Amino acid sequence: MADTIDSGTGPGATQPPRAVAMLVCERIIRNALNGRASLIELLEEVVAPGFPIRLVAVSVYGRLSDAVGLYSLTVDVVRRDDFAQIFTVNLGRLEATDPLEDAEIVVHDVALELPSPGFYDVACG
Repeated sequence: MADTIDSGTGPGATQPPRAVAMLVCERIIRNALNGRASLIELLEEVVAPGFPIRLVAVSVYGRLSDAVGLYSLTVDVVRRDDFAQIFTVNLGRLEATDPLEDAEIVVHDVALELPSPGFYDVACG
C-alpha cells in the first residue's frame, strides 16, 4: 500500500470511512481480557444555568466502517443550526485494509466548551 494519506476525495481515492457511531461520554474503559470498550455515563443532554459552559474531561467513542486506505482523521463537534465548528481534535492516521472490519476511535479527556444552547453533532472528518 502506498504511503499517501487519502481523504476519500482525491484522485484514485477510495470511499471515506462511514461513521457507524459517534458517542460522547464521561469515561471509556477498555477490558484488558477481551478488548471490549465500556462507555460510562453517555451524554445525551446538557442542562446548564448559563452559557458558555465548559465540559471537563469528556471522552469520544467512534466506530467506523467501509474504510480502505490510509486516512488522516479528525473528530469535530459542530453546532447544528449554523454548522459552526466549535471543536476539532486531530486523530492522526488510520490505515484500513478490510472494508468489512470496523475501526474504533477513542479520545480521552477532552475539554469541550459549548458556546450557546442548542443541538451539537459529533462527526469524523
